[in-house]
Amino acid sequence: MSLTARLPLKAVTGLVRKRSTSRPLLETIKHAGQERSARTDAGASLLVAGGFVSVVAIAASLSDTFVSHSDALLSKPKYFDDEYDLVNARSLGQGAFGMVMQCVNKSDHSTAAVKVVADGFDEAEREKNALMCVEHAGGHPNIIQLTNYFTHDGFHYMVLEYVRGVTLFDFVAEHKQLTSQVASALAFLHAHGMVHCDLKPDNIMVTRDQSTSSSSIAVKIIDFGSATIPHPRESSRMPLKRALTLSSAPLSGTKTYWSPEMLQGPKVDHVRPSMDMWSVGCLLYIMLTGRHPFDPRGSLSEEMVLHNVVHAAVDLPSNWPPQLTAIVAQLLDKDPSTRLTAPDLVAALQAMPC
Repeated sequence: MSLTARLPLKAVTGLVRKRSTSRPLLETIKHAGQERSARTDAGASLLVAGGFVSVVAIAASLSDTFVSHSDALLSKPKYFDDEYDLVNARSLGQGAFGMVMQCVNKSDHSTAAVKVVADGFDEAEREKNALMCVEHAGGHPNIIQLTNYFTHDGFHYMVLEYVRGVTLFDFVAEHKQLTSQVASALAFLHAHGMVHCDLKPDNIMVTRDQSTSSSSIAVKIIDFGSATIPHPRESSRMPLKRALTLSSAPLSGTKTYWSPEMLQGPKVDHVRPSMDMWSVGCLLYIMLTGRHPFDPRGSLSEEMVLHNVVHAAVDLPSNWPPQLTAIVAQLLDKDPSTRLTAPDLVAALQAMPC
């Protein structure tokens, strides 16, 4: 059914008063479609002080005029829902000035992000003009593209390139989550007397946990070929026979992620959990900067990197948040006795605001 047949105002009034409804989004839209019997020019009356319209309220006002990318090229008026499938749209989020929906183009089945903003906010016109200026200048692959633009009944509908990904804020938050999971895994290993001894980017797998509805980030530590249990008889939860084989194995692993004390005394009886924590410090530094903390330009020989690990101070960027700087500094403390433990790291990350 075309959305040119508008919802009666009473059908959406209850949805306008609240920012969300208990009814699932898809069910709400389909229910609204069944009730459309006449076109109602109710868009302007849907605004409420301090609130935003729901997807259903938006559906009630979609008699939209298309504006081409170019200011000089204007097409004839057409309805938004002639171009895009709103019935199967889903919400991508809500911000300070409006909301964003994921919609599919009916002709080519491409996915778009549709940003809906009330006319009272100047930001919509500003964003449209800014993105059109970018396009006229040739565009850029790292700047989002405005593909269509519709207006009607006091609303702006910006059809934007659909970006599969996360915001930088979410990306940083996921880095924190990733590090927390690594720390949690190490806390488990260390509590049972095991030291991994070869933590590096190659040995941390990152995936999406499909068991949760949000598909949250999930970490798996792999490659236990260098794992050591330095004091097997103290590891009550580990089978002694197998633990003894790990206590006698020669140390191996990637030395550029070894701690200073590990490089200076590479013997099994010198292995401590603090060595893994040094490696975590290297991992966190690399995640934040893209560089090894003791080879910032990626041009040093292994011998020079190992020399820096033992003798050089780490350069911590001045623009990092103080809490983050403190965490990395304590992980890369050359004194193992004052280095952060895995439980300490979990607690420190949980205390961070982001």
